Amino acid sequence: MHVTPKRAGVLKHQYVSGWLSSPRRRLGVSLRKIVSVLGVVLGLYLIVRAAVEPFVIDVHDPATYRDDWGGPSAAGVLTVHCGPGLVAAVLIAAVIVRRRRLRQVRMATNQ
Repeated sequence: MHVTPKRAGVLKHQYVSGWLSSPRRRLGVSLRKIVSVLGVVLGLYLIVRAAVEPFVIDVHDPATYRDDWGGPSAAGVLTVHCGPGLVAAVLIAAVIVRRRRLRQVRMATNQ
C-alpha cells in the first residue's frame, strides 16, 4: 500500500489520538472509582457518628455537650453531629435506588 503524505497525516493523527485517549479514559474511570469509594467511606463514617452521638452525650446534663459544636443546646449539638450523617444516608440511598433502576432498565432493553 502506497501512503501519500496526506494519508500519512491521517494515519498519524488516528494513531496518536487513539494512543492518548485510551489511558485518559482509564484514568478517568479509576479516579471516579477512587472518589466513589472515598465518598462511601466518608458517608458511612458520618452515618455511624450520627448513630452513636445521642448515646455519647447525656442529653439531661448540659456539661457533657456545652463546649461541643452546636452547643450549648442539645438540639444544636445533635443537629451539627447527626445532620451530616442523615444527609449522607439519604444520598447513599438515592444513589443505590438510581443504580437499581438503571440496571433494571438496561436488563429490560437487553431482553
